[in-house]
Amino acid sequence: MGGNKYVAFVDILGFKDIVSGKTQRQASKVIADFSSLIYEAWDALNYQDNRQINGFIVSDCAIIHTNGDTSGELDSMLRLLLAVFPKSIYQNGVMLRASITKGEFDDLPTNTFQNLGKRLIVGQAYVDATILESKYKGSQIVFGQSVRDDVREISGAAFHISELPPDKRGKGESKNEKYYTLRWLDVAQFAKDGNLRSFVRLANESRWLIHYYDTIHLFLKDMDNEPRKRAILDKIWRCVAELDAANKVCRDTFIINAFSDDVSRPFKQMMAKYLRDCVEESMAIQTQMGDEPPFS
Repeated sequence: MGGNKYVAFVDILGFKDIVSGKTQRQASKVIADFSSLIYEAWDALNYQDNRQINGFIVSDCAIIHTNGDTSGELDSMLRLLLAVFPKSIYQNGVMLRASITKGEFDDLPTNTFQNLGKRLIVGQAYVDATILESKYKGSQIVFGQSVRDDVREISGAAFHISELPPDKRGKGESKNEKYYTLRWLDVAQFAKDGNLRSFVRLANESRWLIHYYDTIHLFLKDMDNEPRKRAILDKIWRCVAELDAANKVCRDTFIINAFSDDVSRPFKQMMAKYLRDCVEESMAIQTQMGDEPPFS
């Protein structure tokens, strides 16, 4: 007991929206699939005998924690999250978000009755993880600077980490506090035809909740290759159009919701540039074909 540990708080994004209108059996299946996915990853990574990492699942969230704060323990936690995140969305159709913090944490031993169970967890790391998990939108793995520095110390690691934009600060938080996100899949895999179609279909079924836009931004924001970024945005647009009927409701919803208040400003800027470029290219083509520009 005692001492610094890593704590990950993993949550199903938009759980209330997912189960809204579902039967009890359908809602239970969402939770059961989430639990099974973590158990399967735990088994595949041979964590049953790994005494450095522990965890438990409560409804639509999981709490994963280490026994110490070594690089090996942090690496074990990250490998689990990277195994679970892609399968959750592409296999189960559910996006996840996680936060990782470091600090004091204890999962206390308890005495229980047959018909009364207990799980006693205490520690600032757990409190910080639950708060941090809700700070940012999208399917992300977020953490502060101390964890970011520790990730960089993992031998042989090739994790893609980027800084998150300033967000709402809690009481007592420094304005200089920085937060980071770990990309849970390679961009090429995210943009793979089958994966991208699945992602867009789920986003469309949710009527493009803000989490989907910020997830797109997670994969594209650090790309220096503008033509490649444009090509991926073109693919997303084509996937949206494929779902559309003659009334183009899907396309309209995708554009309108992209500029809603809660969507991050960096994504809005990226989307505005994409739409502006498309319009300007279309007008240039009309000019080359000899069409009269409007208001001439």
